[in-house]
Amino acid sequence: QNYVYALNCTAPGFTDATDGIMVSVGAPSQPPPVVAFTANTSDGPITIPYNTAATLAWTSLNATNCTLSGGSLGSISVPTLGTQSTGNSTVSTIYSITCTGTGGTVADSVIVSVAPGPTPVVDIKANGSDGPVTITNGTAWNYTWTSGGATACELTSPSGVSGISLSGSDGPINPG
Repeated sequence: QNYVYALNCTAPGFTDATDGIMVSVGAPSQPPPVVAFTANTSDGPITIPYNTAATLAWTSLNATNCTLSGGSLGSISVPTLGTQSTGNSTVSTIYSITCTGTGGTVADSVIVSVAPGPTPVVDIKANGSDGPVTITNGTAWNYTWTSGGATACELTSPSGVSGISLSGSDGPINPG
């Protein structure tokens, strides 16, 4: 609502002096939202071990809703106070939260870096030996394998078969 105030002052023998002012009275301004966002209780950036999770946590003031985004979370609506697991992570990710209230919008983010994963190792043996192994013509043999830090294995020779287990055995193999 607007109010206009005008004032006119006179003095004998002088020109009148006039001044005015308009006063607008509106709704009180709303305080802007505030958000504090952490990963594993740190403002970040943080580094977590390969294939582990971090805990995201946030608190907000003057917010009516918040949206969390990043990594496998996509973009999800969350309460104005809460925690959320990142899930086991194998890649570094920036997580962000945006909170909105009647006083505006505020955002914060945190970087969750992932340490390199383990280096894959593999060991294949014929008749229990790392070799070289000599088999007498006409004698059957077998082989075994184990791996560590791997997510998939492929028998590249002699067959090129992928998707085999991370450890196992085959045989006896009869000479052909």
